[in-house]
Amino acid sequence: MELKRWQLFSVLGLIVAGVVSRFLPHAANFTPILGLAIFVGHLSRRNPLLLAFMAILLVVSDLAIGFYDGISFVYVSYALAFGLGWLIQRRRAGSIFLSGLSTAVLFFFLSNLGVWFWSGMYEKSLAGIVQCYAMALPFFPSTVISTLGTLAITFGVFAISERVEARSAARQ
Repeated sequence: MELKRWQLFSVLGLIVAGVVSRFLPHAANFTPILGLAIFVGHLSRRNPLLLAFMAILLVVSDLAIGFYDGISFVYVSYALAFGLGWLIQRRRAGSIFLSGLSTAVLFFFLSNLGVWFWSGMYEKSLAGIVQCYAMALPFFPSTVISTLGTLAITFGVFAISERVEARSAARQ
């Protein structure tokens, strides 16, 4: 089923707002990007251009923010988030929650693997990677909360809007 015009523009607006939020002051790792990637991945079953739109905006925003060694690990986590969203066939709270939690965990491991590998802050050993992950643990709750919160808002508002539209159509 195709997205209706108002749904498409609403989602495009959410994507733009999410990417713009990367430029605003926020707590470390507290952003809507992972949750939006899951949501967009799910909706891209109905309109694949949404995925391309979000990916392009992420790259453009990174051009402005600045690329760094290890960003490829972050982009792999975005791709996995899109993929997990794509896999959600029925919008059930459990599926959405698990995709969000899985994405946050994957992002944690992948992005910090990139930090360990590229930054030079940690020795290239088992002890070094363990230290890297240990130092990153304080940031993990922000990733989980922002991802799950974004999913609750996006999927919740989308479901409510579909119900309201269905009731409105039934009355006519």
